Amino acid sequence: MLVDINRQQLNQTVLVLEDKAGVLYLWSQDLQRWRLRQPNPSTAIVYQGDNYFPLSAILGVSHVYDPKTLTLMIEVRSQAFTRTTIDSQYTNMPLPVKPGSGGFINYDFFAAHTQDSTQRSAQFELGYFNRFGVGTGSVYANNPGSSSSVTRLDTTWTTDYPEKMETLHLGDAITTPGTWGRSVRFGGIQFGTNFGTQPGFDTFPQQSAAGQAVLPSTVDVFINNTLVSSQSLPPGSFSIRNLPVITGEGNVRLVVRDLFGREQVITRPFYASQTLLRTGLEDFSGEFGFLRENFGINSNDYSEWLSTGTYRRGLNEHFTGELHAEMMRNLTTVGLGGDYLIPQLGTIGTYVAGSLSKSGNGGLLLFGIDRLAQPWSLGAHTQWISRDFTQVGLQAPQLPPVQLSSINLSYATRNSGSVGIAYVTQYNRDQVNSRIATFSYSVSLGKTGSLSLSALRTYAGDENTTIFAMLSISLGPSTSLSSSLQSARAGSAGNSNDFSTTLQLNLPPGEGYGYKLQADTDGSREASYSLQNNIGTYTIDAAQNQDSTATRLDVSGGMAMLGNNLFLSRSIDQSFAVARIPDYPGVRILADNQPAGRTDAGGNALIPRLRAYDINLISIDQRDLPLDAEISTLKLEAVPYFRSGVEVKFPIRHSHGATLTIHLENGNPMPVGASVQEVGNDTVYTVGYDGEVYVVGLGTTTRLRATWSSQSCEFDVSFTASADPLPDLGIFVCRGVKQ
Repeated sequence: MLVDINRQQLNQTVLVLEDKAGVLYLWSQDLQRWRLRQPNPSTAIVYQGDNYFPLSAILGVSHVYDPKTLTLMIEVRSQAFTRTTIDSQYTNMPLPVKPGSGGFINYDFFAAHTQDSTQRSAQFELGYFNRFGVGTGSVYANNPGSSSSVTRLDTTWTTDYPEKMETLHLGDAITTPGTWGRSVRFGGIQFGTNFGTQPGFDTFPQQSAAGQAVLPSTVDVFINNTLVSSQSLPPGSFSIRNLPVITGEGNVRLVVRDLFGREQVITRPFYASQTLLRTGLEDFSGEFGFLRENFGINSNDYSEWLSTGTYRRGLNEHFTGELHAEMMRNLTTVGLGGDYLIPQLGTIGTYVAGSLSKSGNGGLLLFGIDRLAQPWSLGAHTQWISRDFTQVGLQAPQLPPVQLSSINLSYATRNSGSVGIAYVTQYNRDQVNSRIATFSYSVSLGKTGSLSLSALRTYAGDENTTIFAMLSISLGPSTSLSSSLQSARAGSAGNSNDFSTTLQLNLPPGEGYGYKLQADTDGSREASYSLQNNIGTYTIDAAQNQDSTATRLDVSGGMAMLGNNLFLSRSIDQSFAVARIPDYPGVRILADNQPAGRTDAGGNALIPRLRAYDINLISIDQRDLPLDAEISTLKLEAVPYFRSGVEVKFPIRHSHGATLTIHLENGNPMPVGASVQEVGNDTVYTVGYDGEVYVVGLGTTTRLRATWSSQSCEFDVSFTASADPLPDLGIFVCRGVKQ
């Protein structure tokens, strides 16, 4: 019998039983395949070892049965279907490609000259990667004129585990401070969570929306009135998970439209905060090593040992807890707390910590509230610290402040801009107390540009006020003209006013140039010009202030090694790829539709600045390929590891094709429509008028067979590759015709 349910156009033929009373029975596995909930087991009958349920036992069922055509049209309520769960966005990123061995070198040379001195400096970074991770090391060299020095900066080996979202650092690193701690540099080992290895992964609690559809429908998902997803739905109840919400307060609106065009609208508010973790999700970091002092000044200044650890977990959709601990010689500090979501209010964070050191016991208490909404947003935080409280990064004789407090309030409109005020206070034990108040306003002027105003007033020592205003006008996609005014009222230090005008052209993503021209009312002037190509960035700058003139020159670039190839490049501060199109030089390569390079004589091109663990679309400009190119695809995806290289080989090759004319032994041309193919190959080519045919894939000598009207013959073709994309090989005689 042909069955359809709720006009889904299933048109499936199944076995339907009918008893003497005319009651219809459906097979249990068919009900499951149609997503219908199983009726009460007591209503089932057994036929040939399988359960069949009466049609009348299905919730809210009605049907039309035509015994002549053996068709059964069923209508049920949406509640009769099992729930459909779908994701509103793509969440499963492809796995990154494990890199082979390779490396890179970055350099940045800087020189400055004034009337009194000349300074030269350089910074170098060396990187090596393989399938186990990537190691980087950097040094800074400085020659101010009379002496020179070389200082080691960071040396680190990094291994990422994207399938687990974890990262291991060996060498120089920065501690994870938690909510109330202080970050410090150290040398040692660090292991912890790294959600960045899966860019599509949302850490904060998922937002979802649900509804019901009686007939096949489509659902449009709107977040704050912006369409973010469109899905097809079968009949029944449904749930849409993983909505791509933004942080703060908002609303989800579902527009469900069935096949008759009838609409139902479902709305629900939400509040999302990145300080929260989804239920059961863990975020941790552990460090052990030696505290690093005087970074950038001394190469190997490591002092006493330290050990820190941070652990966060989403206990439920509204609460995320945190535990943070620090240990050093004669110091132990432990704190706990968390952030709690009250949807009508925002997030409330409360943390408490205690320390034990040779100076005594101390404590810390932190409380904060944040609400991000439209049009009003609010943040308020305060922190009390006892005199003997100490922690990593706060060393004697430095005393902790008594209290730190801040409050900020902002109001945003749709068309009239946004305004914000903030007030920060710090009460110290061994320094002057400080208070800072700020005011800001910004508004977009559409395609014309933007206007921003700000004011800052400090109350530490001499009170002073600074007012800043800027008008920026867009002159093109990358060109802008801006004018700014800065007025300072510094009490006993006097007053000052400065008006500045700047004309600027930004550097393009690919090859090109940029410049900056600036003039101030105090007489200072500055001009700079930057040039960027595929192997470096070069900037020359000249500045004049009163009677002093300074010139500066900056040259930066890099080199990359992958396989047996060495490439010159711009600075390689992210991941990279090597695009390979063998035997095709001069082909332009694009990354995410932006010019990124051009193949060299061997058909290779370096593509810098790729996003690690994300999909990078690498494509080629087809206009640079000759007519004889066989193209399987013009676009490939690259998903590299962190600061590593990946090879992207395009399946493009020379067709080795040519036009040739086939004659029979009697001098007549091969009949039109005859088939030609290489002996042992299934590809068939059709003969045109006058015996002409175009054949690809020719070798130095190729045996071809021609077939027509149950007849065939064979002949050899000699071919030599050349720069001609459409060579004509002349006439070939097909001998030995077979019936």
